[in-house]
Amino acid sequence: YMDAPNAREFLSTLKSAQSEGKTVAAVMHDLTAAVKYADNIILIDAGRIVFAGTREKCIESGAIERVMGVEKHSLDDGAVVFI
Repeated sequence: YMDAPNAREFLSTLKSAQSEGKTVAAVMHDLTAAVKYADNIILIDAGRIVFAGTREKCIESGAIERVMGVEKHSLDDGAVVFI
């Protein structure tokens, strides 16, 4: 529940750590940010892993929509958002 400026700063900090060669693991409920920043995604539903793999394969699989009850929207700039 971070406001937008703090969320951007937090995600930037995670990306910086990653670019320094550090492994970063984060638990996120912001699905749009997760698919924007993550290289790999593990999607858990009721304590069970329902998807584990690359961001691209996760987006293609439709797992987020099924598990989270959201709709995927592709923007003109190629970004993907979930509503």
